Formats: sequence, C-alpha cells, structure tokens
Amino acid sequence: MLTPEPGDSGTQVALRASGILRFLPATFLTVWLCGWAVGEWFGLRLFASMVRTLLGWSVLGPWLPPLSGRMPSGVALPFFIVFVTLWLTLWTVGGIGAFLQMMTLLFGRDVVRWGPDGLEVEHWALLPISRSRLGAQDITGFRSTRGNLVADGRRRATRITGLGSEEDRRQLGAMLEAWRAESAPPAPLAPDESPISEFVAVRDETGAVALTRPPGARRSTGVLLAVLGLVLLAGVSSVFSQKTGASLIVAVIVLSVASAACLYGSLWLLAARETWLMGPSRLERRRQLLGRTWSVECVPLELRLARSTDSDGDTRWDLVATGAGRQLTVASSIDDPNPPLTLGTWLSERTGARFVKRDAEGILSRAS
Repeated sequence: MLTPEPGDSGTQVALRASGILRFLPATFLTVWLCGWAVGEWFGLRLFASMVRTLLGWSVLGPWLPPLSGRMPSGVALPFFIVFVTLWLTLWTVGGIGAFLQMMTLLFGRDVVRWGPDGLEVEHWALLPISRSRLGAQDITGFRSTRGNLVADGRRRATRITGLGSEEDRRQLGAMLEAWRAESAPPAPLAPDESPISEFVAVRDETGAVALTRPPGARRSTGVLLAVLGLVLLAGVSSVFSQKTGASLIVAVIVLSVASAACLYGSLWLLAARETWLMGPSRLERRRQLLGRTWSVECVPLELRLARSTDSDGDTRWDLVATGAGRQLTVASSIDDPNPPLTLGTWLSERTGARFVKRDAEGILSRAS
C-alpha cells in the first residue's frame, strides 16, 4: 500500500527498487563493468600516451604509464586523434550510464512530490541522479508504459518512476490524476508559438505562420560531420603510402564513400533549410539549398498518427501527411507519442484537415 506523506511543497511519496529479479540484470551489469574497466584503463593509457607524444606532457606518467609502440605520423595522425578521443568519450559515457543503472537496480529510490507549485520528481541511487519539475498546466495526463509511470505533456513525455510494484505505480497514477483534475487546465498556445520543441514558428512570404527546424542541433551535428568527413578524407591520402594492391583499392573506396557521406550530410545540415507551409487542407514541405528549391505538397491533406515497433521492442510514432498520392513524415518520436500527436492536432486545427489517430487510443482524451 502506497502511503503519501507531507512534503516540503505539498504531498510526497517514495518508491524504492524491489523484487528479487532485479539482481539478475544488476549482476550482468556488474560483470560487464569489469570488462568496461579494463577497456577504460587501456583507453586512458592510450590517450595519455598520445598527449605526451604531442605536447611533451609527462605529469600523467606516475598514474597512467605509457603504452608501447609508436604514434601514427603524417596525414593519418589527425584521424587517429579524432578516433581515440571520440571512442574514449563514448566508452566513458556508456560505462557511467551502466554504473548508474546498476546502482538504480540495487539502491534506487524515486521521490515524487506534488502540490500548488507543480510536480517534482527526484531520482536517487544512493546519491541524487536527476531532478525534474513540471507545472500542472504542462501536464495533459498520466499513463503506464513498459513498467514506467509517465506524465504526458503537449511537448513531450516525462518518466515519473519505474520503481515499486505495479500496484504502487497504479495508486500513484490515480493520486496524480486527482491532483491534476483540481489544477488549472493547460494554457492555450500563443498564435506564433510552436506546438513542440522540434520546430520553431516563423512567418512565410505571405506573413502566415510556418514551421522550421531550430538551427542549434543541426549546426552542431553538421560541424561534427564536417570534421569527421575531413579526417576520413585525410585517411584516404595516408593509405596510399601504407597500402598496395587490392588492400589499397578497398581502403580508398571505403574511406572515400564514408567521407563523401559525412561531407554531404554536413552540407545539408549546415546550408539547407526545410520549411513546412500550411493552408486550407494543404501542407507543403519546402527545402532550399544553395539557391535551389524543392517543394512537395499534400492536397487535399489528411493527417495520420502511425505506430510501428522495431526488433528491439521500441515503439516509433510518426505523424504522416498524405494527399494527391504523396506521403510525407512530418515528425517522429521513439516511445513518446506526445510530440507527433500534439503537432498533428495543431496542424489539423489550422488546416481543417482530418486527423486520424486511432493508434493513440489510450491517450487521446488527455493529449488532444
């Protein structure tokens, strides 16, 4: 029985990791982390050796003894530096994530507070891991999915807890629904406000509201791809001095194709612009790159929320626009129907198009 108690800003409950089956994945993660530690030690020694070779910095010697062997030279050196740095970063982040997951399985505790100031969730694993806060007007409902209690919002879903028993999460969901019912309803969007964070609202040439992607994430990804493409291109030059015969041809083809793909993706992300224009029963996707324009239009427009499941069991939600024999995917999300559902409802209101959303039957009344 879940028992609420007074908290600093209203009412709170605490849910803890329970059940003997949780020790099975915790044991697997413990074994995996032992192997991860070996790889991390090797990666740190390799990185330290690279730093000392490049900068003559020997202060790390007592703690990270250098590896034997010689550093690559010539045009292969930048490729080696980028590869080691990227690999070590991803390997370290993955290990930290696995460690936190193991600690959560063994010692996890989620504290959920709600009151006049909103909903606050703290995730603990001996030490605090994360903290999130939601205003009552930002929440459209609560639901259980894949063993987690989730708060739905117009822009995204937020995981509340996956700890405790199924009955504990059911009781907590009922308490939170009762609290939300007593709170003020969600505030309406401003005329020029984008319904989801994946888009920003702009004005087209006629002064009407249109949607486009924010440039921040596109630019950072584009720059990363450009650097990777140039490094791969440098690798193409280096193989000519190190390979001969068939191995030279294979290495040049593989590196050239990978470099071209990275550079093309970088060009598209940095220089292209995609805008969604809307009108009565009409949606147009317009792409512009280096003075050229490609346009695809769906008329008469129909919007559909489609759900599919991949081999890993993840659910993909797509907002699909159809019309005149064309089909366009406007927005997508993994395991979170709220962004495409919210955007579809917003577009339906502005274009007058029919929005078919049978696949989201469990959350329709809360997110519409």
